[in-house]
Amino acid sequence: MGDILLLADTRDISFSKDSITFTILSGALMAVIPVVFFIVMRKFTKFKVKPMITGAVVWFIFAILLKVLLLTPVIGMDNSVSKAVKGNVWLYYFVAASAAGIFEETGRFIAFRTVLKRCDDKSDALSYGLGHGGFESVYIGIQVAFLGIMAAMVNKGGIESVAKGADDSVIDSLLAQMDKLMSGDIGHALLVGYERIPAVLVHIVFSVIVFAAVRQRKTGLYFLAVFLHFAVDFSLVLYYAKIVSLGVTEIIFTLEAILIAVLTNKLLYKKLYNISYERKMADGISGNI
Repeated sequence: MGDILLLADTRDISFSKDSITFTILSGALMAVIPVVFFIVMRKFTKFKVKPMITGAVVWFIFAILLKVLLLTPVIGMDNSVSKAVKGNVWLYYFVAASAAGIFEETGRFIAFRTVLKRCDDKSDALSYGLGHGGFESVYIGIQVAFLGIMAAMVNKGGIESVAKGADDSVIDSLLAQMDKLMSGDIGHALLVGYERIPAVLVHIVFSVIVFAAVRQRKTGLYFLAVFLHFAVDFSLVLYYAKIVSLGVTEIIFTLEAILIAVLTNKLLYKKLYNISYERKMADGISGNI
């Protein structure tokens, strides 16, 4: 951080053209991945749009607005608790992973109990999951690509061209984000973008689990989704604790996603049609709503 402050003082800041290109490419890849998921999934199932839109909205409300609001006193303020959490990478990611699991799975649960209570087809769970995970991917991708564009602007007009009037803490934070994203090569950029593939997949799988929890009236499945979400997110601490490389981290993440997806498909998803049909017959409902 000392080097960044010195650079901010002298305004002698520049990023390589390759790193800027790779960063923008990584962001674009994140934004495109949900589109690919949508195209592929539409070939195998005709799901409705409403659950997908609901998933996107619920993700933003629970993962961005509510989670950030409630976590700010813990990791976003200058107090003893925040310093202790941010000072220990294991504790930091334990808190972050716990919050992600609780907030996002609770959002799914509430959505399937309220807005989507009339959506009984199992394809609705896939649609919701794509909206939830897909919007997250696009949101992050736009942020990453925007940082790459801002870096190009810094090269052209200096840090003041993108942070005019900002105080030193904001400038330092912005430069730290840029430096972190643009410190790798093309392989690093592709891995960062690739991460959204298993990420979107697990969001779809978690949606199936919570959908089953609501439709089967088995609250235990909701808690299972919370735990699995926590476990998957927390496993990424191995990279941030510098125990394994980014490549190994992505392999672990991918294997986790595949394993959870296979088991969920076999134990839950394949059985959801019968449950949906029985519920509709009991309620006197026919056809998709």
